[in-house]
Amino acid sequence: GWWSPKDDAPGVFDFFGAYGFSIDAKSFADRAEGVLQKDILSVYSSRRMWRVFSLLSPEEGAKLDPNKAYLPETKGAYPASVPAPKGSVSPRSVMNVLRDHYEGTPY
Repeated sequence: GWWSPKDDAPGVFDFFGAYGFSIDAKSFADRAEGVLQKDILSVYSSRRMWRVFSLLSPEEGAKLDPNKAYLPETKGAYPASVPAPKGSVSPRSVMNVLRDHYEGTPY
């Protein structure tokens, strides 16, 4: 269903929790398959976050590990935002981020 303010603590909005896809490994008949699927999701999520940061703020993005698996409950997770150089975030750059397929990276 839709997100509701009662879903989060007062003053908090967890975007990933509201709109992200989350896997409960225990819901799979084959627990190993559930764990594998959760691991794949965590790497996918972290790489997308890393790529956004590396494109819009290359200096800050270079400080992040693209191989770190991330889900909202991950300790030491990526920051929610990073400083970006003035003018580096524009409607065009955001469109480019959304159409990016990791060009020029090992991924």
